Amino acid sequence: MTWFPRPPARHDRTHARRHARVLALTTMLTLAGAGCAAVHAAGPTKVAAAHVTAPGSSRPATTDLSPKQRAEADAAGILAAFAVPPGAARLTQAPSAGGGALKKPPQAPGDSDLIDKAAWYRAPGTPQAVLAWESHHAPKSFARTGSGSGSAAGGVSFRFDMYALPAITRLLDSRGMLVEVIPAGANTTDVRVDAQVTWVPARAAASMISSGDVHAATLTLAPLANGHSKPPKSVSVTAKAKVAALVKLVNTMQSASPAIYAGCQPNGYGALTLTFAAQPGAHALAAAAISLDACEYTTLTIGGHHYNLGGPGPDYGHGVAVKATRAAGLTWKIPGY
Repeated sequence: MTWFPRPPARHDRTHARRHARVLALTTMLTLAGAGCAAVHAAGPTKVAAAHVTAPGSSRPATTDLSPKQRAEADAAGILAAFAVPPGAARLTQAPSAGGGALKKPPQAPGDSDLIDKAAWYRAPGTPQAVLAWESHHAPKSFARTGSGSGSAAGGVSFRFDMYALPAITRLLDSRGMLVEVIPAGANTTDVRVDAQVTWVPARAAASMISSGDVHAATLTLAPLANGHSKPPKSVSVTAKAKVAALVKLVNTMQSASPAIYAGCQPNGYGALTLTFAAQPGAHALAAAAISLDACEYTTLTIGGHHYNLGGPGPDYGHGVAVKATRAAGLTWKIPGY
């Protein structure tokens, strides 16, 4: 994930875009002290598939765990995978260097469904040397995704590198490791390591469309804000197989944390709305508005309640919209990037 610098602040939110289509992710940047910070993205890195094991086990964490438990296990595995620099000693608590700058992580995803496990070390050598050593000895499955720096109390500078593992679709939407360093004395460096994992929240039962009550689905493509393209007329489908496919498409989408899409702004690409009813023109039992804007999430409305769906993997708005039109037997061109 790429992190962008902002003016000095203890907490800040910004956006990162990834995937072939653009998804805006809201993130929290926490600076370890007053003063400024800068964050730089690393170039593209090929990431090998990786398995993170649960604590005390040589086997990958099993799928019978809840998403939160899996996040806990992966975070413990990431922390255990940290390559300890030669001569480093494990500390039992955050050191006092930089006014206690290492008591908190330098940054974290803006997602309430987050596990953050930390460990501290004191290592010989300069901060730059420690980070350089780690970059050459981190497990190959970890991709170095960027770096950052800033000022802590007393003008002491800190630096950190970011590493990531691939997300696990519909289970863990981000898995990362932060390695932060700060001078601790003559040729000595204090190190904070964070394992940060966010999980996909489970879908609420009330957010599932009851297929037995739905016998028609109407597809409506909203016009583009710039007016350069005239959308096709709405189409209703009643064929049992097509309606069932559209219901399944929405019901199998993952939930989205509200923090992920907070602050997203429309960019004029419109939306595809699926309206489900007992028959064409009847009262809507459910409506799924698939956004084609930068955030590409889906807003599902059932019984007057709204649910945010979508996220990394197959649930991006544009991809879902394309699948929906194909399931309905339509050849509409879905606007996108």
